[in-house]
Amino acid sequence: MSTGLKVAGYDGSKPLFTEEAVDLIASHSGGIPRNINNLCFNALSVARALKKGEIGADAVREVIDD
Repeated sequence: MSTGLKVAGYDGSKPLFTEEAVDLIASHSGGIPRNINNLCFNALSVARALKKGEIGADAVREVIDD
């Protein structure tokens, strides 16, 4: 697990992204690592702004729609 995630309070006890969120990221990234990273980073930012403990499909859809 990333040290940055630990510092942010994530303990790794449950998945950070829901399965539906991962599926959306996979289908919209084209498998390109930079796209995956950008989608994940932006979804993390959206989820944090909404004070959510996990990144769901709603956060990923918001990123995709932007």
